[in-house]
Amino acid sequence: MSISYENQRVIYDKIRIQYKEYLALYKEFNNGSIDGATDFGKFYWRMTWKAKYADASDIGTQGY
Repeated sequence: MSISYENQRVIYDKIRIQYKEYLALYKEFNNGSIDGATDFGKFYWRMTWKAKYADASDIGTQGY
């Protein structure tokens, strides 16, 4: 059974909002610059696949 398009879109929109919040926080800590911030593709991948399937005990080697 697959997830419907409408549900996928809701998940995508939530992640997009989280990414915008991440960028705002990143700018706050880096004097208004977003240089070096994670791009949306990597952020999305991490929030979807990696958050679901990665080994939680391995967080120290994940680079975040």
